[in-house]
Amino acid sequence: MTELGLELVRELLRDRATDMAAEDLLYARWYHRTGTAIHVMPPPGAYSAAVLWPERFEAGWTVRRTGVAGFAAAAEVERRDDRLIVAPPNLYPEAAGVLALQTGMAVRVNPLTGFLADGYWHLFSPSWRRDGAEQDRHRLYFSVRRGAELKFVRTFAKVADWHTKWSLKILCGPGLDGRCDTAVAYLPRALGTSSGWVAALIDRVAPLVAGEGPPLTLELRSGIHLAPEIETDRSFGQLLCAALIDAAGDGAVLSDPKGWRIRAQSALDEVLARGRIG
Repeated sequence: MTELGLELVRELLRDRATDMAAEDLLYARWYHRTGTAIHVMPPPGAYSAAVLWPERFEAGWTVRRTGVAGFAAAAEVERRDDRLIVAPPNLYPEAAGVLALQTGMAVRVNPLTGFLADGYWHLFSPSWRRDGAEQDRHRLYFSVRRGAELKFVRTFAKVADWHTKWSLKILCGPGLDGRCDTAVAYLPRALGTSSGWVAALIDRVAPLVAGEGPPLTLELRSGIHLAPEIETDRSFGQLLCAALIDAAGDGAVLSDPKGWRIRAQSALDEVLARGRIG
């Protein structure tokens, strides 16, 4: 971690109101390197259309409610005990010519794509969607060049091995300039990054990405960085931010800056050791 990085963290922690507020601030400004200008990313439907597979649409889904997740055209659909939030073009009414979504309507759904209310559009391999997330996994951060988002998603979908377990998320709608995690792929650790389809993916998307990654991640290429997935309920970045806040103590950032730096570095090293990276 660079001295500049430590100074930024110290500055952000000086006037914290609560630990939760401080963690949110660190997560945005230090870990994600969030800028201040608004950049409009492609909407969820544009990503979906970029990787549309008509043969993967499944029958048997029913609209449970409409207008969810802040999108008028989105709907929550269900099939037995399974529920998804989807939007066109991942959702089509069974009745030909019907355009307006209505509760109880029978629809076909592509369950491998979707979006959640976290500002990301998501793509899943069949086994991830069917069986849930891979437990022993790591993440690849991609800093996608502005304007290359749809090409990046198309390339990822073409190169990825759909018989393995993985997922991808990419910012959609109003994003923030400066973020170094435009797209994040969650991959089984056993796949590695130096061979197979993951290595081919890195080669193919290299012209579409550039820039620094989040702090303390491992750079594979400019714009492509690796980080461990240590816990299932908190991301690598959240763990780092929480470690820095714990190291700060009550007022130690101001009263004992030298001691805080030592404790902060030790706390970060402990997180890195847990993730077997660095």
